[in-house]
Amino acid sequence: MTIAIAGLTATEFIVTVSDARISHGEAIPAADDGTMKNRKIASTWGMMFAASDASAFIPVVSSCYDALAFTGGMADPPADEKQVRKAVLEAYEKEFHERFFREHLARFGYSDISDFRKNGFNELGKDIYGEYAAALARFDLGLELLVYGFNPQGNRHIFEVANPGKIISHDLRGFAAIGSGAWMALAGLNRKPINAGLSETIWRFLD
Repeated sequence: MTIAIAGLTATEFIVTVSDARISHGEAIPAADDGTMKNRKIASTWGMMFAASDASAFIPVVSSCYDALAFTGGMADPPADEKQVRKAVLEAYEKEFHERFFREHLARFGYSDISDFRKNGFNELGKDIYGEYAAALARFDLGLELLVYGFNPQGNRHIFEVANPGKIISHDLRGFAAIGSGAWMALAGLNRKPINAGLSETIWRFLD
């Protein structure tokens, strides 16, 4: 089971917790201490992930670094929620399209998915084109993202990016969870409102 949780305290903090489990398929045992699932992507923003294929996360992070001009230095520019949403969504969609293209369409000599959509029907015929179009509609990158942070005015935000690139804001509820254990975690957190100080919020998330 994997889990990543982010939530707001009653005051100025954002608390995040996650496991470190990485799966390698059914043939190889999972590593319980495989990786840190939390990465900083801007001066006051971070991103966590849950994935059936963790290899998709690093390309998404790298694209966010480029879009948000993040180097980890003191001179990194601030970012507001709109900029971060745009950067994360575009990074997710880029990896989604690249992964599907490399797995399914590159063998036919197309340059990208747009090229396939434009020319595939005439070149491959109705049946083969329909087969790959249907596969694209079903494709799942196997990656969930949970993004959190502060805008330049100090306002806190939490949003989720889910397949196939859907953004879900959790600002109103004040907390969110992703991963195979998300529903169990949310059920536990919903039993009592999250409106606590730092120590109690950390305790509840770890619990």
